[in-house]
This record gives sequence, structure tokens and C-alpha cells, in this order.
Amino acid sequence: MNGTNEQQQGTMKCFHSGFLFDFVMQHLTLSSKDQHVQQELKHILEKYGKAIVVQGEKSKYFIEMVERVIDISEVSARETKQLDEHVKRLAEELRNKEINIQQLQATISVQETELSRLQMDLSRLERTSYDGILMLEIKDYSRKKTEAQNGPTSFYTDAFYTDKYGYKMCARIYLNGDGVGKGTHLSIFFAIKKGPYDSYLKWPFQRRVTFTLLNQEGKEDISDSFRPDTTSSSFQKPRRDMNIASGCPMFASHSVLENPREGFLRSNTICIKVIVDPPPSR
Repeated sequence: MNGTNEQQQGTMKCFHSGFLFDFVMQHLTLSSKDQHVQQELKHILEKYGKAIVVQGEKSKYFIEMVERVIDISEVSARETKQLDEHVKRLAEELRNKEINIQQLQATISVQETELSRLQMDLSRLERTSYDGILMLEIKDYSRKKTEAQNGPTSFYTDAFYTDKYGYKMCARIYLNGDGVGKGTHLSIFFAIKKGPYDSYLKWPFQRRVTFTLLNQEGKEDISDSFRPDTTSSSFQKPRRDMNIASGCPMFASHSVLENPREGFLRSNTICIKVIVDPPPSR
């Protein structure tokens, strides 16, 4: 009986999963021995190895079975790798698209800024006068006067021209006054700007300039005018963007301008007109 058992034990052997792993790995091709495959094999043998009995010639069938399992694992590993590479490509494409979107957004922002500037230029051109008359409506007067007390004291108007090919000019407004009129009067000044046709014009500038604060109730306007001092640099051909302004520091008293009964300030708005005389007839 004992001899029979020993014979059976000689022809039938049960292997521990760790030994089976080494045994199987010796019979596999090199391509089947990557880390992923080994992990799969260890998992299989640890799960089923204790129940596996390898008997004589049947060992080769066991190896074939394991190789088939590993072949499947290799295919799965390749597919996983391909999927990883595909995901990486998609991620890279997404990053590139995000960069393209950011660049497009930056381009749109620049174009919107340029469009806004062009619209402002167009609006300014539409307001530009070529008859020597500037009409200026100053809205939100109270706030702007307060700002003139605490911040920038003046502002320049848009340019206007005596005619299409004439002198280029503008006005400078001090709502809280300037010089002797500071704090008590609205001050207004006239400035010659560098224009495209200065080389063909007569210098010094000699035309009379009239400032008018328009009464909005049909009462008498406030007006003041002056003739240029031809010896002053303010009326010579401009060498820079604009000459020094000249005008009326005590043009309109705040006490009159802001009095509701006088009719100059309505809906917190005042209106000023600047007129440059046409050239004398020949």
C-alpha cells in the first residue's frame, strides 16, 4: 500500500504557486515576460495554483494553457498602452485647442479695442466742424466742476477748423476757473493746433475769436471776444502739437452761471459756443 502511494506520488506532483510561476516563466518566450504579464500570471497562480496538479506529460498542456492566458493578457496590455497613447494625444490636442482659443480671444480683444477706437474716431469726425464754429454741450456740470476742484483742472475740446483746408483749433475749459478766475469763474481759452495745411496758411493767426455761454431760456447770452496779439507765440505757426492757449480767465461768474433764475444751467448742463471769424472779404 505504501509502495503504491509512493509510486503515485512519483508520477503525480503538486506544485506551490511560487514554484509554478518560476516553472512557467522558464517555458515562456521573452515577449511574454514583461511586467504586466508577470503580474497577471502571479495573480492566476496565486488564485488557482494550489489546486493545480501537474502529472508527467500533462505539464506541457498546462504551459500551453498559461501561455494562452498570457497571450490574452499581452493583447490587453497592448490595447491598454494604445488607449493610453490615444488619451495622451487627445489631451495634447485639447491643450493645443485651448491655446488656440486663448490666442483667438486675445486677437478678438485687440480687434474690439481697435474697433472701439475707430468708432470713437468716426464719432469725433462726425462732430468735427469745418465752418469755424464749435458747439460744446457740457453735461453733468456739477460733478465735473467738483472733479476740477480736486483733480485735473481743465479739459480740451475736440478740434474744429476754420474751413476744410484751414486752421486747426480747440478750446480749453476750466470749470472751476484758472488764474484770477480760479474758484469764482468758468475760464475758457482758445488754442491753435498743428494742422495738415499750416504750410499754406497765413501766419500769424489774426482772426477774432468769440466765446458765448448760451442762455437756455432765451435770455441774454454771456459773450466775450478778443483779437489775437500777433506778437504772441500763441498765434504763430505751431511747432509742436499745440500752441499755448489764450483767452478769458474770468469768462462767466459761477454765481451767475449756477443761479437757477438766470437760465444758463438746465438739467445740470451748460452750452458754450466758440466762433472764429471768417477771413475778411477782399
